[in-house]
Amino acid sequence: MGQTFERVDLIAEYVDEELFDGKKTTFEQVRQNYAKRNEIGPPFFVLSATDISKGTRFGFTQENFDHLCSNLNSYPLSRAIAASAAVPAVSSPITLQNFNGVNCHLPEPNWVQATLDSDNRTVSPSNLRRARALRSYWDETSVGWVHLFDGGLADNLGVRGLYDVAFRTDRACTSSEMKSVANMNELLVIIVDAMPDLGHEADLEEIGPEFGETMSNAFSIPMDRLSELTFDTLPGRLATWIEHCNGDPDNVTVRGILVRIPFLEGQQSITKLDKLSKADTRLSLDAETVELLCAAGRDAIVLAPELRQLMKERTDKSAPDNRSHFLNSPCLPVEILDDG
Repeated sequence: MGQTFERVDLIAEYVDEELFDGKKTTFEQVRQNYAKRNEIGPPFFVLSATDISKGTRFGFTQENFDHLCSNLNSYPLSRAIAASAAVPAVSSPITLQNFNGVNCHLPEPNWVQATLDSDNRTVSPSNLRRARALRSYWDETSVGWVHLFDGGLADNLGVRGLYDVAFRTDRACTSSEMKSVANMNELLVIIVDAMPDLGHEADLEEIGPEFGETMSNAFSIPMDRLSELTFDTLPGRLATWIEHCNGDPDNVTVRGILVRIPFLEGQQSITKLDKLSKADTRLSLDAETVELLCAAGRDAIVLAPELRQLMKERTDKSAPDNRSHFLNSPCLPVEILDDG
């Protein structure tokens, strides 16, 4: 009933207690703890949310926090996780304060001005929307606060996050990017869509679907269609990035593989997913459920028709099947916990 502690705060508090022993682990601490365990260094990871007022994706990166004159390193990871899972009407939003204009002298990205000055016919609507959203962050008199909900509203597959971070064409390519592109002959992107299938029970009755099923499908259909559109545009976007980094798209085969869990049910051990749907899915899982989840994940990848065809093309009949190691690999724990 209070105005300063809402439902999303309960989610963040629960995540913090279950995953980080209540220590409010920050983004910087996660990177430091990972670096202690791995000489290679921490991976670059992005948690995605949606700016509900702008209708744009908001990734938890320092670049986006720069637009708010804020510091991602000191931000609790649990609150970013809560934002990425804050479903409208079920949860309240995670809110970030915009400090722009308060002793902040960071320049606006050049591409924002270039996009807004260009002929709208030469700019995609999504880029124009994103540029307008970032421009608004620079005016703290119009945007004092940013309200974030589930990232799936704007980017359910997380692919647009790849466009904004890894495959951007609005900035100069790094030397390592250009070297990678020069030596590249194939680029493979595997995307896993775990969205459940739509309900079809009403198709057997004259009376239409019940209210709950109708609302669930009404929420899922736009997200599903956006995901398909995003996947369909993937090869073209990656080809543009390759060309932008002085590569030749004609010499690079871009493959996108979309693994859709509902379409694989009934195939071999994918039927285990039926048990998963009935399993206890709190943040603390028993060993049997973890093994079940890992096994279903392995099978979902290997049974994807496009990937099976690719592996068939690549496997030398005189060599052992490359899938055997993957299929028989143990379920390894993934740790993002602090030293405790």
